[in-house]
Amino acid sequence: MTEGESGNNCRVVAIPCPFVKRKVECAGGAFLRYYNIKCHGEDTLLLTSNSKDKAEEVVFEDDVDYLRSLDPKEWKKQDHYAVLGIKKLRYEATDDDIKRAYRQKVLKHHPDKRKALGEEVRSDDDYFTCITKAYEILGTPKTRRSYDSVDPEFDDAIPTSSEIKKDGFFKSFAKYFEINARWSEKKNVPLLGDEKSPREFVEKFYSFWYEFDSWREFSYLDEEEKEKGSDREERRWIEKQNKVARAKLKKEEMARIRSLVDLAYANDPRIQRFKQEDKDKKLAAKRARQDAVQAKKAEEERIIKEAQLAKQKADEAERARIEAARAERELQKKNLRKERKSFRDICKANNYYARNDDETVSHMAAVEKICEMLKAVELQDLIKDLESKGREAFVKALTESDEKLEAERRALFENKKVEEHKAKKSAALKAPIEWSAEMTRLLIKAVNLFPAGTNQRWDVVANFLNQHGTFTDDRRFNAKEVLNKAKDLQSSDFSKSSLKKAANEEAFDQFEKDKKKVVNVVDDNSISKNDAPKLVNGTTKPKVNGDVKDKEVKEDKPWTKTEQELLEQAIKTFPVSTPERWDKIADCIPNRSKKDCMKRYKELVELVKAKKQAANTEHKKLPPLFGLDDYGSCMENSGVYCMVAFDLYGEPNNEIYTLIQEYSKHTLKHFNYTRLDRGICVQETCQDYIKNNGLDIDQNVELIIEGCFNETLQQKYDLGSKLQFVSCERQKDKRTEIQLDSTDIIMLLVIGGICAIVAWGSYFDFCQARKTDKILEKDRHPLLCFSLFRNFEKLLQEDKGDERLTELKGLHGIRAFNSGLVVFAHCVFLFGKYIRDPLALEKFFEYQFFLILVGYSSIVQFFFFLSGFLMTYILQIREEKHKMSFRDVPPSIFFRWWRMTPSFAVVIGIMATLFRHVGSGPIWKSYIIEGVTSQCREYYWAHIFYINNFMINDILCSLESWHIASDMQLSVLGIIVYFCIRRRSLRFKIGTLSFLLLLGILSPIVHVYFQDLNGLVVGKPELFRSLYDDTFRKYHVFFHNNITCFVMGMAIGYFVYYLKQNKIERLDFKIGTLMCWLIMPSIYAFYYFSSSVYDDIERKSLTWRLLYASLHRIVIGVIAIVWVLGLTMKFHGNSLSIWEWRGWLIPSKLSFCVYLIHDNILHYMMGTRSQLYTASFSELFYVYLLVMFWAHMLALVLYLFVEAPCNELLKIFMGSNKKKKEA
Repeated sequence: MTEGESGNNCRVVAIPCPFVKRKVECAGGAFLRYYNIKCHGEDTLLLTSNSKDKAEEVVFEDDVDYLRSLDPKEWKKQDHYAVLGIKKLRYEATDDDIKRAYRQKVLKHHPDKRKALGEEVRSDDDYFTCITKAYEILGTPKTRRSYDSVDPEFDDAIPTSSEIKKDGFFKSFAKYFEINARWSEKKNVPLLGDEKSPREFVEKFYSFWYEFDSWREFSYLDEEEKEKGSDREERRWIEKQNKVARAKLKKEEMARIRSLVDLAYANDPRIQRFKQEDKDKKLAAKRARQDAVQAKKAEEERIIKEAQLAKQKADEAERARIEAARAERELQKKNLRKERKSFRDICKANNYYARNDDETVSHMAAVEKICEMLKAVELQDLIKDLESKGREAFVKALTESDEKLEAERRALFENKKVEEHKAKKSAALKAPIEWSAEMTRLLIKAVNLFPAGTNQRWDVVANFLNQHGTFTDDRRFNAKEVLNKAKDLQSSDFSKSSLKKAANEEAFDQFEKDKKKVVNVVDDNSISKNDAPKLVNGTTKPKVNGDVKDKEVKEDKPWTKTEQELLEQAIKTFPVSTPERWDKIADCIPNRSKKDCMKRYKELVELVKAKKQAANTEHKKLPPLFGLDDYGSCMENSGVYCMVAFDLYGEPNNEIYTLIQEYSKHTLKHFNYTRLDRGICVQETCQDYIKNNGLDIDQNVELIIEGCFNETLQQKYDLGSKLQFVSCERQKDKRTEIQLDSTDIIMLLVIGGICAIVAWGSYFDFCQARKTDKILEKDRHPLLCFSLFRNFEKLLQEDKGDERLTELKGLHGIRAFNSGLVVFAHCVFLFGKYIRDPLALEKFFEYQFFLILVGYSSIVQFFFFLSGFLMTYILQIREEKHKMSFRDVPPSIFFRWWRMTPSFAVVIGIMATLFRHVGSGPIWKSYIIEGVTSQCREYYWAHIFYINNFMINDILCSLESWHIASDMQLSVLGIIVYFCIRRRSLRFKIGTLSFLLLLGILSPIVHVYFQDLNGLVVGKPELFRSLYDDTFRKYHVFFHNNITCFVMGMAIGYFVYYLKQNKIERLDFKIGTLMCWLIMPSIYAFYYFSSSVYDDIERKSLTWRLLYASLHRIVIGVIAIVWVLGLTMKFHGNSLSIWEWRGWLIPSKLSFCVYLIHDNILHYMMGTRSQLYTASFSELFYVYLLVMFWAHMLALVLYLFVEAPCNELLKIFMGSNKKKKEA
């Protein structure tokens, strides 16, 4: 209050003060309620009050009759909620409700209470036990959850289509999602919503239910309780069974939920509306894009049209301008001709202003010269001067014309001289600078002054040479020239060569010369005597035939790519034997003469030779690909011999490593030189490394090998390596006597048993041959099947029986011929590893014969064709005599399996057991014991059941048997197909075989496209080295990819049988003989085309690979069709005698055994190799002859001891079955 104011009159005066920031936190019941509603969607205070009200409203039922009807032993089948009197609440009952219900039941139904009321109570089956059990289950959260999971009152059904139509989607599904929401592990389960729910809500709903996590578990339904187990093992078994049952029920529950969600999603009108909206959006976007494209197209057309109109107008204007200019030129020419005529006429009228006859002649020539030099206007002025001045004007014009001509000539001479000087200077600058001894010494000095690591080292060295060196012209060294010279000096070892000595001597001589040299002083004011000749008027005249004559050198026009291709094609088209060959080649190339073509051909020949020489030079820089230390001396000195493989690595700027990478990129014809294979005697090769590093050879052998090899590589090639494979053999671990295991003994017993029974059968046959009784001959005693005499006799005999089968003897030639090709192709694998000169094998790929040979992978298609043909043809003939049905399918498959399995099983058994004991060598352990034998032991079962072609890791054990497995699988398929269609119509048979043929065409396409494979197995050097190729293992060996030729063979079997049945002995096919003679050229042409894959450095295109994969088997099938039809229908002509030659009989019968054995002979030769082989064609042919000889010798033994006896046993078994059927 201010003074003078009464106390009743007061006023508030605000005093300004600064703002203060304070932190305020929310609190109180209202905020807690708001927080609960926001975070949990519910008001806890309200729920608490409601739960209290609800607890007061809960009514507990007490059905005494129901309780008395309960059996305590059947407690699992009882409704525990009904037992406690809360049947209506069920899963909604709280723990407090359950406790209160149980308390009331105890107070009323406890046995003591009932006894006090005089009621009779039985202790063994009293219903109070059920009350107690109900509380035990519902009173514990875990057991209550297990019971709630199988609540008998819960409805597991999902809405039916009729219910959906009747009640509508939302009404039908809402209740099902509500009752199933109780099982969710997550809270706040989204419900179905209504028709107006937004897209985000619907998507969230279905996302939740598709990822629904149910807590429902079914342990309550366990058939056995774990506690009942007598011991731990039984309890574990009970628990395992219960887990399996629960998992099954859980899976069914999740399937039910998923079915409910799927059904709702399929019938949800909102989803349908959303899909339609999305579809409309896509259509609108598509329509907008189309409209934009149309608008853009219209705009482009408008622009093009406007541009065309503008161009048309510009062309018209240009034509008008050109026409005007032409008219102007014509007018000028006309005026010029007119003025020239006037000038000639006035000169002629005045006798050319000459004083004598000599002047007349010279002036007449001058008149023409003046006419050529002067323009029309100048001629007009000259005519006026002549009319006024006469001779004086003419002489003046003549003098001016001579001076003008002389000036032009002098200017031309000067320009030409300048151009010549520039050309000489440019050529001199482009020419490389010759390295003198002085410059070489300076280079060596500079390299020592600026060592490796100097920044921009070679630029610095070049600047040093340019500053301190002496040059005769303006040329200077650059960094590239200096680097090349340094490399040349390094490669020639300048420090040790005679060049160094010569340079030193020359330097001393130069020093002596400089010492004695007298410097001559030249007077710069002296005048040269070689003055240029002078004209009459004092000007310099160039020499006509002197030193300044320009000799133009005509340069050859470079060859374009198109001309080069035309030249190469013409050279192929016209061979050397063609008369006037080069004239014809020149006619094929426009603008090129015969001389140009011959010169270019010589250049190409020299270029090819230079490339080969360069390749040889580059190859010598590479580290050796293979190496083998002396195995014998290493083992004699108690050494350690290891077979190892290294992967090379190097710095990015390492020239050798870059060369290795570039050279190895061409995988079609080159090995991978980043992987080196070595056989190392550790104690001899790494002796210094072991001493320097103090390593123990027994404990650190891998470390020693890697370090020792890296040390050598670093010194010679500046490279490093990483050890990838090691297999070591120690002399102290080798045993002098053979150690046999149980499998070896079993195999010896099997071989001994076979030999014993063969000897017994042969002796038995020998004894029977002396008797006149032939009963055994008719009954075919089983022991005679093992007679060597009979089996050898059958080997030499041709097949007897049905005439239609004996006519197929030409097939022996096909089988033997193709078997020989397969063996020859496999012999190349012997030269794929541990050879002395890998470059020699790489050069094999330059020969067309070798490229055709390594395309052997398709030869087996002929075997598949013959297999399908013979199967169909023989089954049809057999069905004429014996009634066949589907019951004959298993026996037919078994007979086919038995035909091949005995011999195959013996070979596989020997390879898996005894084979590892028959040799030794540096490669024997790593290649045979750890490779071939190990894989045969692991995959023998796959070979016996003919599924080994699907074993991708089975690489070494009987690699060639993939064809046998595929043939067996195709035979099973063919037998089933034959019995399915044998009684059907011709149209049905054609349709079935066409479907299988289409499958055989499409299947390779699928493999090649999706697995990114080649269309054929390419015989690359790395394939011969590793025996693995993705195209071979993932595509070529599967039976479904080889079904084409097999089906074509089946079709030809039906066709030939039809011809024979209708007695069509010889087809009226005039060009058939010619086609048969063209079979071998066709095979050669096909493999020649296949070898074109080696022509390109880059991989063939996907289209080429797909076409080849789908069609090349059809081409082989067509060739086989002509081949087989020619043999069976006798239109082969004179070539028929070649294939029916009796000499093919024995190789054909032994072909299966040869096929099984030859690869194992190659394995033996590889495993016993103790030194590097030499790759050459002569060595290849020698190996082929050696393998063929031993393969046939061993195949003869296998045939006589195993194959022939088992086949005869099969015939006896089939004969006995036929007799039983006839009886």
